[in-house]
Amino acid sequence: MDEEALKVLSEIMGSSKSRDLVEEFKRYLRDSGVAIKEFHQGKYFAATKCGATTFLLAHESTTMDGWWGIPEEHVKTLESQSGKAGISNWGAVLLHKASRRGYWISSDHLLELIDIIPLRPDKQAKYHLTSDLLDSQAELAPPFFSIAKFLDLTGMGG
Repeated sequence: MDEEALKVLSEIMGSSKSRDLVEEFKRYLRDSGVAIKEFHQGKYFAATKCGATTFLLAHESTTMDGWWGIPEEHVKTLESQSGKAGISNWGAVLLHKASRRGYWISSDHLLELIDIIPLRPDKQAKYHLTSDLLDSQAELAPPFFSIAKFLDLTGMGG
């Protein structure tokens, strides 16, 4: 193969790689002036802007149809670690692979969703959430289409 063919092949292979939506989301947050503090275990991080800190679990959907399996252990970790760190604002950010959309579920709303749906962990101790379910519960899981809207929803907007 000549050099030009290798370049084209490389571009095709590169474009087929799956994007890591969580890392992309963090990059957009940083670009918006949000300080990110990473934690070694899990998909957790603390986001701080304008003196407001939110402890987050960011999770991308596993299918193009919008499905998330959130381990019960992650919810318990969010509760306990945010309390230990003195952070009262925490929640889950669910990023949809097929669309440029995410959902913000604050701690109170996540616990309410678990109670009212009711959500029960499966045999693998995961809560199953779908975009259809979240769309039907928009007051508890408001969608966002921009980082500015996300920051407003979390109280970190400027």
